[in-house]
Amino acid sequence: EIYTLSLHDALPICVTQNSLEENRKITLPRELIAADMAYSLSDGQESLLIAGTKSGRGIVVRYSLDGRSLKTWSFRNVCSGIDFGVASHSAYVATSDSNEIYRLDLQGTEITYLTRIANAAKLGPLAFDEARREIYVADVASGRIYQYSIATKASKVLVADLSAPTA
Repeated sequence: EIYTLSLHDALPICVTQNSLEENRKITLPRELIAADMAYSLSDGQESLLIAGTKSGRGIVVRYSLDGRSLKTWSFRNVCSGIDFGVASHSAYVATSDSNEIYRLDLQGTEITYLTRIANAAKLGPLAFDEARREIYVADVASGRIYQYSIATKASKVLVADLSAPTA
């Protein structure tokens, strides 16, 4: 099944590690414009990571499943994609206006710059493959999906000629 989530006003969801159910609402602040979200489990705390913008700047907010704001990370650039790594307790964030990828330490406050996808037009949704230590990020403007290897620090076009990959 595929669920459509309203990220702008409220999230009609209940998230667990293996399921997504529409039965709970988490109200987001009106000034937060959400672009992407990921489920996370760190230090035994289930939560949602919301990436987007607030007052024109990039932001990632970690919410408990009952809607409490747990932690906030601020960026210079617009956050457009996010995913979570269970073993590393890290989140990976893409920015759409600078085409950069960052790593967030969910157990601390550190934001680490990983790379810039130089040939990308506008990065969007991001997925992290923890076993392979690879990040896949959509370029919504050029119709490509890039693959970035954390181990080799190299990126390449994985898929091209899509219309506008958004998930």
